[in-house]
Amino acid sequence: MQRVKGYVEKFIAIVLLHAGLTIVMVCALYNHYGLKDRVKETSTKEVKHVEFEDEGQSDELPLINDMEHDILIPSLSFYFNKLNIIVEEFKIMTPDGFPLALWHLKDTNPHSHSKHNKPMLFIHGLLQSSASFASSGDQSLAYYFNNQGYDIWLGNNRIGFNMDPIRNKNDKNYWNWDMNEMYKIDLPTLINFVQEKTHFQKVNLVGHSQGTTEIFLSLINNIDNINSKIDKFIALSPACYPGTLLTEESRLLRMISKTIDHPWVFGSKSFVKIMMLSRQWFLGTKFFGFICYLFFSFVFEWDNKLWDQKMTARHFMFSPVYVSVKLMQWWLSHDINKISFIQHSSTILFPEDKKWFNEQQSPEILMIIPRQDKLVDGIRLANHFNKYEDSKKFKYWIIDDYSHLDVLWATNVLEKVGEPLSNYLDQNQ
Repeated sequence: MQRVKGYVEKFIAIVLLHAGLTIVMVCALYNHYGLKDRVKETSTKEVKHVEFEDEGQSDELPLINDMEHDILIPSLSFYFNKLNIIVEEFKIMTPDGFPLALWHLKDTNPHSHSKHNKPMLFIHGLLQSSASFASSGDQSLAYYFNNQGYDIWLGNNRIGFNMDPIRNKNDKNYWNWDMNEMYKIDLPTLINFVQEKTHFQKVNLVGHSQGTTEIFLSLINNIDNINSKIDKFIALSPACYPGTLLTEESRLLRMISKTIDHPWVFGSKSFVKIMMLSRQWFLGTKFFGFICYLFFSFVFEWDNKLWDQKMTARHFMFSPVYVSVKLMQWWLSHDINKISFIQHSSTILFPEDKKWFNEQQSPEILMIIPRQDKLVDGIRLANHFNKYEDSKKFKYWIIDDYSHLDVLWATNVLEKVGEPLSNYLDQNQ
């Protein structure tokens, strides 16, 4: 009887979830094309009586790089080989038995810059892989810092793109993990491996969004004595406090938040598994990039207006990844018996009214805060640092026109993010 009940719950969950996703995609399509039509109509009205001088120049924008017209291949190696860089792939095992994918950029150009070769480990955001730091090719932060002489490592959390079908079926604990395992186990495992491989006592960390949450929690709690192992920590779109999208504006996210704990809606294993099935079916097509952009831009209310839009399909070849329902509960749950980001970010997780670090403990923390970010509140985090933390141990830049993903993929990201960080790092070795 119990088994029948389980099958019924699973069937209802699948029906409800797919019906909900269908509604979301219809709304996303309407929003995307309706907005386009409104913009086009407005633009036509605005330029109706404007005359342009012919200066004998082409009206086409210059290409950002030569790789944007390549066929879509879901492999960083394919793109970076064209830049004389080999992508080494490692699989390292966590103490609790999860393989982590770690990618290393190895420059084969004998004339490449080599100032210091200090390792720089990148940690990705929610539903992404660390290919997000590199998918722009020679306009990416990973490539830029490689050219600045850093030894680039792209770290990924557990499961990622490849679910183990045997463990998924037989291991009850395979999906029993959330942020706690990521900051207490995954991150130290990655750091220790990079230290061992490079023979450096300290590494630089770069995190985006959820990656910054993971790193901040590990630093505040000094997991595995992490503070002694990190030189600089660069936080892109730092996620310590929720933005207005989570707390006020998005009805969709509020609805997900209210139902995330219900097994009849999201189950108890992989979060929205249909995303990963779609990846298997359509990966390598522009259609897959389009539906990913459509879905996530609608849910999280950002857009690609500052990106090279021809690159959008490539960016989304490297996401989404498998994540557990339990991780999404850590982010969104309103269950009073659970610790979650939405309930406890400013009290238990990142206490807003007390000091996190002593002067000797923490590495230097550099934050890039996009002012248009509604998903997380970086300004609130900056205010905490201004009020409570040692001013010699942190610095932040606020970019007025950037949103949550622009810190990775904007066409001027090297100018707005890469260069200021590189200049600061060079001056403060």
